[in-house]
Amino acid sequence: MRRKSWLLALAAAVAAAGTALAVKPGGVLYIKAKGTKLMESSSPTAKPVGLLQPGQEVTWDGSDPSNKQWHRVKFQGKSGVVFQSNLSPTKPQMELLSKGGGAEVDPQAFASSGAATKALSEAAVAYGKEVKGEDAVKQLLVVEAISQQIKQEEINDRNRKVGLFTVANEGGAK
Repeated sequence: MRRKSWLLALAAAVAAAGTALAVKPGGVLYIKAKGTKLMESSSPTAKPVGLLQPGQEVTWDGSDPSNKQWHRVKFQGKSGVVFQSNLSPTKPQMELLSKGGGAEVDPQAFASSGAATKALSEAAVAYGKEVKGEDAVKQLLVVEAISQQIKQEEINDRNRKVGLFTVANEGGAK
């Protein structure tokens, strides 16, 4: 029983350390998620100081002492913190397109294209109809069509009004 408790505690410590075990301070990590905010601090009221995209390299300076889920990084002369789940010790894999002979696409370009967030591909629609999920497919297609009518600036305006962060935009973090 003691051994099991010790192993569980060790596993929890390793999971908490996560990315920290992958590199030493001053080492390179990569951004995994589109529109990752580089924040001033881990405080809930901190302001964004930059906007990072998949595949971009950051210099890792360790976990934030006040909140271990946030990690201190540097990017192009700016310092701040990034949420741990947005960091990876390995560069994101190139995305493959099924059309065009399986050509590789840069992860940042793929994320920016909207393809990474599209609710339904042609294959998913065909599969949904095949397994008699046609009502769910129709509902998702309607929701997707509605979402295409909303402009990013409208979302950003609403977020500013209610005190939320703006979504990734051409001008960087606001």
